Amino acid sequence: MKLKSLCVLILALVILNSCDYRTPSKDRFEKITKIELSDSINVTEDRFESAGPDYGLFYKFDLNENDCLGFKSKMEESEG
Repeated sequence: MKLKSLCVLILALVILNSCDYRTPSKDRFEKITKIELSDSINVTEDRFESAGPDYGLFYKFDLNENDCLGFKSKMEESEG
């Protein structure tokens, strides 16, 4: 019985680790900056870099001309 319980526990852990519960990059960016991105903006890269007790989040995303102008105006609104 103990072996069966152990096998079930190990299987459950393997299944849970194989799922990606990470918050999507776009959602994380919007929450941190409080700037809502349009659906046409695509986050192409995000990186988490650890440096001791500090860390950095780096985002790279594609903008077309309209997205760029909208993003710029939203940044100006949030600053002032």
